Amino acid sequence: MHVVIAARGLPGDDTPTHGIFEWQQARALARSGLQVSYASLDIRGLHRNRDWGVRHHSCDGVDVYDLNWPLGKMPARVQTAALRAAWRGAWQEISSGLGPIDVVHAHFAPWGNAVATSSLRGHYAVVITEHWTKLNTTEEPPAGLLRMARHAYRAADVVLAVSEPQAQVLRRRTGCEVQVLPNMIQVDDFAPAAAVRGERRRGRQLITIGHLRPEKRHRQLVELVAQMGDVSLEIIGTGPEQLAVQHTIDRLGVADRVRLVGHLERPDVVRHLAAADVFVLPSRVETFGVVVIEALAAGLPVVCTRSGGPETLVTQDTGLVVDDIGPEFESSVRTALDRDWRVSQLTDAAARFRPETIAAELAEVYQLAATRHRAGQQAV
Repeated sequence: MHVVIAARGLPGDDTPTHGIFEWQQARALARSGLQVSYASLDIRGLHRNRDWGVRHHSCDGVDVYDLNWPLGKMPARVQTAALRAAWRGAWQEISSGLGPIDVVHAHFAPWGNAVATSSLRGHYAVVITEHWTKLNTTEEPPAGLLRMARHAYRAADVVLAVSEPQAQVLRRRTGCEVQVLPNMIQVDDFAPAAAVRGERRRGRQLITIGHLRPEKRHRQLVELVAQMGDVSLEIIGTGPEQLAVQHTIDRLGVADRVRLVGHLERPDVVRHLAAADVFVLPSRVETFGVVVIEALAAGLPVVCTRSGGPETLVTQDTGLVVDDIGPEFESSVRTALDRDWRVSQLTDAAARFRPETIAAELAEVYQLAATRHRAGQQAV
């Protein structure tokens, strides 16, 4: 089976998380024995530093078609036309050089819409995985975005959400069948942190990781920790809220206990997780919660809010879930700091998300999509 991952881009030095889920997936599928190609259809604007144009290369067993058109923000119809044109070029190059394509697995509604509603649609089955927070918020998403998502999902053979709460929202908003298959996580990368947990003296150190955006509620977390005089916090990440978060730290005079670390490479992230006692995630909205699994893999208990994904990942053996940030969150953090957690239970909970496990489940999804596609073609 020849599978193409249709993605928004490739991780790079300047944007190490751009397309990271798609790229990790492609590599894991290649290691599982599938023929995998990667169509990176990157239409971000000029301010994103990268080489423009088209290039082909191979990496980790994956044939990569890397298209970079610096188009930036544009009306939805123009974006759809641009992505369809980009996909048409990718399809021609990949199929002519590597043979017929059986399944195209696209991530995010715009890319899913491009491959699922293309004039080339009869040549391949389509799987779409939705990650987009904009489709998972409590507020109604923009009408144009919702309309595009409906078109894409209805034209696909299989639609996947990364958590059951997200799937429920997508079913309600689009009326489409949505299955659940979680993200794959490189859990073994975090094993060194788990290995030293029993060797260190327990402290009062909290840690959180994430893009600094309003919905992650880092400022509210700083304010909460400021009231907990015996607790420290490290915040790993960058983003548009970075200055606001640092201003909150300075305004409250807690720079001795709360530290905004910025972006770290994975080995340094693991080192910081190994030095922490509890992982906290107070987000207002999430689609999954990759950082929750990474924390569990590092042997850390988790305190999180019900935000659309993390609450399905945390059990009474691995952490505490609360409705919102506030007094209940503070009480749960203190409970988590004082409780003796079994590291083996934490790491076992993370093991379910290993790449090889999710890749095997994806292979079954591809078979289903291919069967549905063939049946649809025969009906026509």
